[in-house]
Amino acid sequence: MIRVALRGLAGRKIRGALTALSIVLGVALVSGAFVMGDTLKQAADSLENEAYRGIDGVVTGRSLVETEEWTQTPPISERLLARCWHVFAQCRRSATRSGACSTRRS
Repeated sequence: MIRVALRGLAGRKIRGALTALSIVLGVALVSGAFVMGDTLKQAADSLENEAYRGIDGVVTGRSLVETEEWTQTPPISERLLARCWHVFAQCRRSATRSGACSTRRS
């Protein structure tokens, strides 16, 4: 069986060389695609981490109607903003004492 395969390759050298080249190129392209995908994911994660560095929480308004379209985030009320600042101040005081912040109501 091996002898037949070697005879076939010897008779069609160009075809064998092009087949080997296509296999090498295919493997290189697939592995390159994986490397590129991982690199882009790492870059996106790095950008997100840099953007949110030093931010412990985010308060945003919620829309009354859920849509698939992008819409501007609605503003939050003054009452909610005051409560957020109050919770933030509590966290800063408790974090300086214990190193952690908990705002759960008992």
